[in-house]
Amino acid sequence: MPSSDIIERFLQSEELPVAVDQIESELAKLWRAVPTDRNLTRVCESNLLVQISSPALIDYVAAAVRALGRQHPCRALVLVMNPHAEEEELSASITALLDAKEAGQRVRGCEQILLLASGQRVQQVSELAFPLVLADLPLRYWFAQGIPEETPLLERLLANEAHVIIDSLTVEDLGITLARANALFDKAKHLGDLNWQRLAPWRIQLEEILAKPEAANLAEDAARLSFVLGNEVLDENQIGQPLLLMSWLAQRFGWELVETLDYVKGSFRCVWEKEGREIVVEIKNTEAAAQELVAFELAGSPEQQIALLMTRVTSGASFSLQTVLARNGENVLQQQTPAQPAPAFAELLLHEFERATVDQSYKETLALATKLI
Repeated sequence: MPSSDIIERFLQSEELPVAVDQIESELAKLWRAVPTDRNLTRVCESNLLVQISSPALIDYVAAAVRALGRQHPCRALVLVMNPHAEEEELSASITALLDAKEAGQRVRGCEQILLLASGQRVQQVSELAFPLVLADLPLRYWFAQGIPEETPLLERLLANEAHVIIDSLTVEDLGITLARANALFDKAKHLGDLNWQRLAPWRIQLEEILAKPEAANLAEDAARLSFVLGNEVLDENQIGQPLLLMSWLAQRFGWELVETLDYVKGSFRCVWEKEGREIVVEIKNTEAAAQELVAFELAGSPEQQIALLMTRVTSGASFSLQTVLARNGENVLQQQTPAQPAPAFAELLLHEFERATVDQSYKETLALATKLI
């Protein structure tokens, strides 16, 4: 029987080391030993698998999982898999995940299981983790650092109608992640990208502006797109936002890709085409901003003399989008969205966790973005 101190540490979300072959039995002992006066019920509504390669992200992931667990009691299985580490390790720990208590209500709780594997021991994770997935419960699989080339555990779980979650803002290999996500779209129950959610204000504002008479035919006659990203270094694995936004525009207006992304003189460049007319795209960076899209410009042909500039205006933890439409060198329209808080990561994850429909627009956008790199 676990001691009262061990039980308290478990319920306070402290990670308790456990033998990898004793995870289920140790969890059962701990839950049975919880005193009845704690007004606590063990409830698991779903499975959440999280896969990362860097141990440095464990605390970041754990915080997001705890926030999610307060809304949706789930068995969270965090897999830290680093095949390139010099030392070989295979270890496990367990802790409770409790929801937010309301007056007079019982507390619901489930658990987080952490499997840490490095070197050749990574090959054992699939066999260890598969039996820990609770059968007949919904399954979400979050690749917090992108989808690697080989995902043996996911392949086994696709039959369980897995809901795959990625975040193309921060991945180890953007090209592989987008390609794998595109291939998985029709195999998984759902596939969602947290980065696509971050771009929602940009897409909504763009649709609104392009529908105005002042912007008539701008998208159809576009000749140049320019994106500015906040980052000290222009990294090909951190350009997910401009890739998705340009692919969304291409999908909407029927552009065909003729030149894939290439790094030229300090910026990334690609070329689309519509009815023999080229649309040249450039991605640049600025050091004076956080790692997100800072500005976007859509310009018509030289004959059109029309350009639309959207800029992210940050104020503390909030932001708004400022839009200026100019024709023949004069501003013909200016608009700024109301300030809104930048979405917290846990909020994005919760929204994706609760989504129950296929995002057809993202599916079509992803198919085009995959061709770029």
